[in-house]
Amino acid sequence: MRLQGKVALVCGASGRIGQTVALLFAQEGAAVALNARRAEALEPVREAITGEGGRALALPADVTEETGARAAAARTVAAFGRLDVLVYAVGGYLSGDLASQETSEADWDTLVRLNLKGAFLATKHALPEMARGGGGSAVLLSASRRARRYGNVAYSAAKEGLLGLVLRLAQEYRDQNVRVNALLPYSVSAGPERLRITPRAEPVHAGGLPEDIAYAALFLASDEARFITGVALPVDGGSDR
Repeated sequence: MRLQGKVALVCGASGRIGQTVALLFAQEGAAVALNARRAEALEPVREAITGEGGRALALPADVTEETGARAAAARTVAAFGRLDVLVYAVGGYLSGDLASQETSEADWDTLVRLNLKGAFLATKHALPEMARGGGGSAVLLSASRRARRYGNVAYSAAKEGLLGLVLRLAQEYRDQNVRVNALLPYSVSAGPERLRITPRAEPVHAGGLPEDIAYAALFLASDEARFITGVALPVDGGSDR
């Protein structure tokens, strides 16, 4: 198992990508702290993991606020004794059909809060815990160039900002053995059809699946990627080439 003995905090674990990541990480041996704003949204994922003999804890909290991000990291360590992996899969999207001059201040604030501010706060509190434990890996979800180009101005700016956050944190934590990388998905279909996550055999042109993102996150979270940090990895089926 590629994450045996590790502890992962998955922010956005009720969404289709976060849920798939959490299920796969548990299959690969990790104890998983599941985070979303609503407790009831986390229960199906927690039950699926514990029903298969895995370890999972539901941590309802809003990590786009300082108190929520601090609590999520602290409660993960209190429950499992350490924190090795952070996945930030919280986000929001607005189409570029909504022009910049039509974007409200509220829309801007919401998209920056979900896509960028939350990632900053989650890493602010999780990465020091990883460093104290001897190292770890953070995987943050940005978006492919195509998604950033055709998304609303607030969405595009927030996802671009996340890439800058990754580069800065990778440099800051390199000597503490904490790696920070980004994934760049394009379009992703509905969530997993089954609780056990396995590689899918669909052709590339059929479009992206949550499993595709989850397996990329698994690689970056694992010791196999120990020499990779500050990278933005496209998981987009070649849509930007």
